[in-house]
Formats: sequence, C-alpha cells, structure tokens
Amino acid sequence: MGIYWNNHHHMFQVVTLVNGAVLWANLHLLFWLSLLPFTTGWMGENHFERWPTILYGLNLLFCALAIRQHHRSRLFRGRTCGEPSS
Repeated sequence: MGIYWNNHHHMFQVVTLVNGAVLWANLHLLFWLSLLPFTTGWMGENHFERWPTILYGLNLLFCALAIRQHHRSRLFRGRTCGEPSS
C-alpha cells in the first residue's frame, strides 16, 4: 500500500494539468486499493483458503492494471507521467 501511495504522490508532483481521463483513472485505482484491507482480512481470517486467496490475488491484479492505466492516461499536453519534466 505504501508503494502505491508513494508512486501516486510522486506522479502528481510532476503534473501541470489534470484532465478528465486522469480523474477517472485515479478513481479506478483508488477503488481497487480501497478493497485491499477487506480482501487481506478475509484471506487472513480463513487461513489462506482457496477462494479468499484467489480473490486477494485478483484484487492485486486489478490494482496493477489500474495503476498501469493511470500511468498511461494523459496527465498533461504532450507528455505522460513517465516522461521527465524539463
């Protein structure tokens, strides 16, 4: 969770203009991150049984896909967040 927060914080440090696509991508990412405490707790309560562990893994997968979408969304004209600022 800390790694996601650190990357998210750093990404918005370099942004000069945020558009609607970035806002939706951000909400998508935050939704999946908000489910992590529940899936982690369910998996722990059930001692790593099959379905809680599968759901936890899917939650992590969707977090990774959401952060990828977030990084690919246009943050400002002509650049994405992966490019260095001038």
